Amino acid sequence: MTTEMRVALGRVVHFERIRRRWRQADLAERSGLQRTRLSDIEAGRVDVPLSTIERLAAAFGITPSELLQQAQQEQRRGLSGERRGGALDPGAEGS
Repeated sequence: MTTEMRVALGRVVHFERIRRRWRQADLAERSGLQRTRLSDIEAGRVDVPLSTIERLAAAFGITPSELLQQAQQEQRRGLSGERRGGALDPGAEGS
């Protein structure tokens, strides 16, 4: 997993968690992951194995492929220099 993809996936996980008004502890409980591991994932500090992607997706009620597609879109936005205010901005209108 590239650094850009790790960061993008972390942003998506953070967005999905905040959108649901969950604390990291809430997501940890729902996914069975350690809160410290979630912190590392959201910060883009660690590679995320497929088994963890599956657990996160299940906690969010989406498929692993949907989670990865969101991360790919976020990665493209980051590479193009597009800033917040789009779909992954928890402060954007309609969020």
